[in-house]
Amino acid sequence: MIRGVNKHIIEVSETENEYFERAILFVRPDMIHLNDAELRMRATKLLIGMGQPGGSLKRASRVVTITRMACCALIGAAVATLLMKVLFL
Repeated sequence: MIRGVNKHIIEVSETENEYFERAILFVRPDMIHLNDAELRMRATKLLIGMGQPGGSLKRASRVVTITRMACCALIGAAVATLLMKVLFL
């Protein structure tokens, strides 16, 4: 659905991203006064700053890994304590 024809659009064809080949950005009406080079530079910075998809998944994965390691360490300590009690009693 086309809402209007007064939209200013920037298309970035080199996103430097392995998942996406191009991006289409709509310029805010109050930022139309900027020249094309400035808008393109800011668009490229925005896309590069977004990084790869799944950034929050990496953090969640790191928390899960640390939790698993802590649980394994506690289980190992419990088993070692039980063995020491059995062997030295």
